Amino acid sequence: FSAIVNEGIMVKPRIVKRLLNADGSVARDEGPPEFLGQPVSNETARFLAREAMVSVVENSSGRAAKLDHYKVAGKTGTTKLIGKGTKTYEAGAYQGAFVGAAPVGREELVALVMLRRPNAKIAYYGSAVAAPVVGQILGQALPYVGVLPDEQLASTEP
Repeated sequence: FSAIVNEGIMVKPRIVKRLLNADGSVARDEGPPEFLGQPVSNETARFLAREAMVSVVENSSGRAAKLDHYKVAGKTGTTKLIGKGTKTYEAGAYQGAFVGAAPVGREELVALVMLRRPNAKIAYYGSAVAAPVVGQILGQALPYVGVLPDEQLASTEP
């Protein structure tokens, strides 16, 4: 997913880019990103990230991840779980997931939420149990890390 929103280029994932001291100086820097290859063409990646996965959030199953001030691309996922020690599906056992990235076209953050065994009597589809959480994460994290909202960025461009 990260390679798709990065125009097909796969970068080694990392949790922390750098650690800062209380005064804002750099305590430890992980250095430049490590490129691992290009599993998807630029053209295919752009179509998926800027059209297909935006449509998932704007018009389809990922609507719960939609944000007011940032365009989000994403994909839902739901699967039945196989019972422990068996080769058959376990009744009422699911995993719901959603992965999203924002802002589209200048992606800064990717969030993945997977809920294993949500209460199936309430909801278990990724669109219902995981997409809203990704929306909340991105909606709070983007301003926190200083990413300008789409409309604010548009007003600062020449």
